[in-house]
Amino acid sequence: MQSYDRLIEQAEERLRGQDTVQAMQLYAEAAKAAPERKEPLIELALLFIAHDDVDGAIGFLEKALSLDGTDPFIRLNLALACYEMNRSEEAADHLTKAVLLIQYLVSETRINNMFGSASEMDLKQAEEMETTGEYAIELLKEMAGITEPDAQPVEIRRPTFRLAS
Repeated sequence: MQSYDRLIEQAEERLRGQDTVQAMQLYAEAAKAAPERKEPLIELALLFIAHDDVDGAIGFLEKALSLDGTDPFIRLNLALACYEMNRSEEAADHLTKAVLLIQYLVSETRINNMFGSASEMDLKQAEEMETTGEYAIELLKEMAGITEPDAQPVEIRRPTFRLAS
């Protein structure tokens, strides 16, 4: 069996070459080679979504969540997938938890910055997370049918978030 790192490298090469089927097979092998790693599961989920198999993606996202329940982006992708499958209550639960996790991580970064221990990269990631959190809150409002009086309709984009390896 090939090493985890080599399988991931090959999968990424296949993705660059638009061979998503082969990439899926390589990510599946990587998930077997390193069952404690969430990254290949997330990549599999994103590929399943790209192939219009949202229900299949949910299984990979749930497995990734079982490995890291504090990752807001897993929860956000899971919320979007559940929403797409008309599992609104589950979607709202994951989305609410994603927002709380994002708020916590952004606050933690700001506190670290006050003490001089946050890097420029940390601050940039916190800013991106904050934007993601705002998006998640708007999506949560849309799910709940909540709108502000005289508010302009919010265009909700449903991006798929990727985690840095």
